[in-house]
Amino acid sequence: MNDDGILTALEAAQLDLYGTELVVLSACDTGVGDVQNGEGVYGLRRALVLAGAQTQVTSLWKVSDDATRALMVDYYQRLLKGEGRSAALHHAQLDMLGRPETIASLLLGEFCDRG
Repeated sequence: MNDDGILTALEAAQLDLYGTELVVLSACDTGVGDVQNGEGVYGLRRALVLAGAQTQVTSLWKVSDDATRALMVDYYQRLLKGEGRSAALHHAQLDMLGRPETIASLLLGEFCDRG
């Protein structure tokens, strides 16, 4: 694995993540991949599935740092209280929709979970 600070899909696919329940990549566009003819979409999400991660939370486009921080804090607090991975993310997103200061950022940077 290269130590340049950038995790590529190739590097992620080579990780041993079997038994890992959740991987969160909160940087912008982490859920986006390249379409390869005859192979489907290649990207970090697919690489994490191949590596064995059960659930991946990624962003589909750009989102502000402040909105991301608020969403992730709420998400992790919900997980610690025992909510399921999908329910916790969904409820954290719904809570953010009720906050005027974060609604625009949330709408501009959707986070999704898979797995």
